[in-house]
Amino acid sequence: MTTTTKAKTAVKKATTKAKPAETPIQNLPANPFMFEILNLVGKQRTNAKKVEVLKKYEHPSLKAIFIWNFDESVVSSLPPR
Repeated sequence: MTTTTKAKTAVKKATTKAKPAETPIQNLPANPFMFEILNLVGKQRTNAKKVEVLKKYEHPSLKAIFIWNFDESVVSSLPPR
């Protein structure tokens, strides 16, 4: 004896994810610390926004940090850890 079963069909609901609105760049106080700038850069989602924050809070000491960390020709006089 054989039994018949109804085929179950899965119905997918159409889900559309709305893109979150671009949040404006947070304003930092005058003369922010470097870690405040870098934290704000880290919170940005796109590279364009990160560049925009870095340009907004451009400072010679911030440039020196990047040169020290990413320029292969710079030799540090600090002892290794």
